[in-house]
Amino acid sequence: MIKLTRLRQNTPFILNPDHIERVDTHVDTVVRLTTGAEYVVNETGDDIVRMTIDYRARVLATAGRMAVTTPEQAAAQAAEAVAVPAPETEPVVQTPVDDAPADTDADTDTDADTETAPEGVAS
Repeated sequence: MIKLTRLRQNTPFILNPDHIERVDTHVDTVVRLTTGAEYVVNETGDDIVRMTIDYRARVLATAGRMAVTTPEQAAAQAAEAVAVPAPETEPVVQTPVDDAPADTDADTDTDADTETAPEGVAS
């Protein structure tokens, strides 16, 4: 939440910056909300931007502190990560593709003349 001051009444109020649609800074600074409400305030547009950034930084810092684990929890999580082996994958064997046309003439096959039958097998 950010603290702003109404221009004419000089009274402070708290605003959720997540509802700001835009800030107009022609003569007076007018904060326009997504609900349609408008507030004329003392602060400049740059002040409102700075306060909004500070507010969001505080929200993130608080969330970060809430997510912090103790050293014991961190050690247990690290031990779990080491204890679980990575799944093994089989290597992919790629067969080369021959772009040459297949030889269909059996008479010109030179390997056919030199082949011999395995031992113990009659040819």
